[in-house]
Amino acid sequence: TISREFNNIGINGFAAGLVYFSDGARLDISNDEDLMVTSDTPEVVQVSSNGTIMAVAPGRAQIALSWTSPACPPILTAESSFTVTTPASTGLQVSATSLTLAGNTAGITFDSLPSSSQITIFLLFVDGTSRDVTSEVTFSSSPSLTLSGNTVSATVMDPAPRTGELNVTYTTAGGQTHSETLQFTLVNVVTLNAQLDSYPNPTGTPGTDITLEQVGSTGYWQEAVIVVEAVLSDSSTQRVPRLAGFRIDVVQSERVTVSEGVVSAVAGQFGTTTIILVAPDGTTGADSTIRVEVNVLRSSVSVRSIDSLSLEEISPSLRRIIANVTLSDGTSLTDIFNFDGGDFSNLISFTLDPPTVATIDSSTGTLTITESHYDAAILTATASGSSASVTFVANLQPALGGIDLGQDSGIPQPPVTIGNEFTVGVRVNIGSFTL
Repeated sequence: TISREFNNIGINGFAAGLVYFSDGARLDISNDEDLMVTSDTPEVVQVSSNGTIMAVAPGRAQIALSWTSPACPPILTAESSFTVTTPASTGLQVSATSLTLAGNTAGITFDSLPSSSQITIFLLFVDGTSRDVTSEVTFSSSPSLTLSGNTVSATVMDPAPRTGELNVTYTTAGGQTHSETLQFTLVNVVTLNAQLDSYPNPTGTPGTDITLEQVGSTGYWQEAVIVVEAVLSDSSTQRVPRLAGFRIDVVQSERVTVSEGVVSAVAGQFGTTTIILVAPDGTTGADSTIRVEVNVLRSSVSVRSIDSLSLEEISPSLRRIIANVTLSDGTSLTDIFNFDGGDFSNLISFTLDPPTVATIDSSTGTLTITESHYDAAILTATASGSSASVTFVANLQPALGGIDLGQDSGIPQPPVTIGNEFTVGVRVNIGSFTL
């Protein structure tokens, strides 16, 4: 038996097989791997590898079921014929009702304002089914858009804001015509503004100039990032996430370098530098040239406060120190020991409790546990009167031939209330030997 009538395009279902025996018994073979389902006209009715049957085009097709079993040597067959017709269509449906696209961005890209969008156009039928006809429709729009496959793209145009309609039309084989309209808005770059903010931790309040100083005597200089913002024809603004397409010229280039929008000071070179950004060709309506200034000072900034301190386990005995600080000019540095090109050993001082539990390499920001401790150990960082602390567990495995007491993970011996009995584990590292 067939689960339904496949008389309209788009209908799908499956075959159910029942074997009847002479004594009145019956056997359901619908999921039997020996049940074969075939179509004599697959261009009209298709049968997939999992047995799903689908009507795909007008015409006539015959579905055949065949089954055999070692217990029933004869091959049993059953057939059903179907005439597939196209149901009456009721209209078109577009996957989006409106679009907002960037028009004249040229080489500039925006994360939240695309210059193209994917759409799908469906032909709706009276029985509730539908079919994708995106590649078969005719379309027109004003102002002009392009439709390639299912991608709608905006074209470069003048900076005035534009709204329009994308009209799609489809005519069925029976001569029935349907149309649908998609509203769209093209927004364009009117002006471009460039500002500078601290890097890698922006303050969120950029300006057209910025000052870079050395952090203490570390040899590490503050850095800045160029932030370009576009004002669009609908009065909205968009951050330009990448400076690809911009030409960057640096006046007094011996003082700073610019790489992927990040401005770095050149050690030993001081004074004001002008950075000129030239917008990509074709960004109509936008100022082609914008300027920002960087001032490199001989003075230095210090640590005003230690905002947080934590440890990252590298191995059972090694920890990486992660310190986040705020500098005297209000900017911040995250994970200061992870910066290249600076020696931060004199910027922050460290103390340990107990003092002999570990050693600290202040130049690399690493802590090496040297002995086990019965309780949690404490690392404290101090700078300019500000301090932060973090606790850690010092519980090393005994060396070969060595002996240790307590648990092999966590605090070796957790606190015990006076008067309570407790058991202390004894750990001996015997290597490959036996006791």
